[in-house]
Amino acid sequence: MYGDLDTISEYWKAVEYKMVTADEKVSGRPCFLYAAHLAAGTGGAATAIIRDGTETAADAVITLAALTSSFDVRNFDPPIYFKKGIHVDVGNNVTSVLVVYMPVRKEKE
Repeated sequence: MYGDLDTISEYWKAVEYKMVTADEKVSGRPCFLYAAHLAAGTGGAATAIIRDGTETAADAVITLAALTSSFDVRNFDPPIYFKKGIHVDVGNNVTSVLVVYMPVRKEKE
C-alpha cells in the first residue's frame, strides 16, 4: 500500500465516503471499512449499527455509541472486510454517521 506518491495517490482515489442520517445501504458490494464516525445530537445518547450486508437484518459487525452532543470515532488499521456490503442501521438522536470505505473492484474496473 505504501510507496512512492503516485502509488499512494492511486490507492487512496479508490476510497469512498458517505454520510448517513437514516437507515441506509452504503454499498452493495464487498468493501473494506476504514472508519466510522457517529455524531450524537442534543436530544440524548445515540447508537448506530454497521452491518455486513445490504439490509437491517444483516449481521451486526460494529456498534457505535455516543453520549449527548458527543462523538464515537473509530478508525480501523487494518481495515475491516465486509463480505456482503455495508448497511448502517441508525438509532435515535443520531446527527450523522460518516462511513469511509473502499469497495472491492473487479479486475477489469
